[in-house]
Amino acid sequence: MKVLIVLNYATDKLWGQLTIESFSDHIRKHAPDAEIDVCHLAGGEDLPSSSKYDLVVLSGGTFNLISDVPLPWVEQVLGLIRQIAKDNSGTKLLGFCWGHQATQFALGGKLDVLNKSNIGIETIDLTTEGQSFFEGQSSLKIHKYHKRVVSEPAPGFKLLGRNNEILLSESGNIITFQGHPELTAEIARNLLDSDDGSYVDNSTVSSTTAPHDGLYIWDRLMKFVTNT
Repeated sequence: MKVLIVLNYATDKLWGQLTIESFSDHIRKHAPDAEIDVCHLAGGEDLPSSSKYDLVVLSGGTFNLISDVPLPWVEQVLGLIRQIAKDNSGTKLLGFCWGHQATQFALGGKLDVLNKSNIGIETIDLTTEGQSFFEGQSSLKIHKYHKRVVSEPAPGFKLLGRNNEILLSESGNIITFQGHPELTAEIARNLLDSDDGSYVDNSTVSSTTAPHDGLYIWDRLMKFVTNT
């Protein structure tokens, strides 16, 4: 399996490297021989063609898709999403937080801004289709760290988590989460410690150390990716 992790943030803080390691560890748990490329797109690296990969992972990020004029690297991400959605060539796409928002935005969905940032572990209720996808689970506990949301999904997406929290394309090759199943208590602590105030100063912070379903979510996602 060939995997591309696209980083939609540029940082030298510890949480950045920990996030890459978390993505890689979860993928290799199910695909030990996976070839994983990491593209620091927001840091200036060139984006490779998605056709080379079985899986593309879009990380979180902070660029404001609602009001800011897209930077060149943002345009590249949006183009990548549209290409994967159009080709339906077997490449799977996972989008988390900003990656969730960017996917929906690129394909015709709408975004909105919360009154307060949402940080911490939150229980997400699943729809009937979500319960089927997640093997009978009625809800999932997942890390959150965001202040923008998907207010209207793009056409052709099924709602797995209520309030547009988890969305699956009808084509079956794209799934996106508002939350962060890759986060751990350590990553969350480092994010909070390095926050410049743009999130934490206007936020509702719940526990970042409580039990969560990140491991289970990744187990289910890798089954989705490998069709097992």
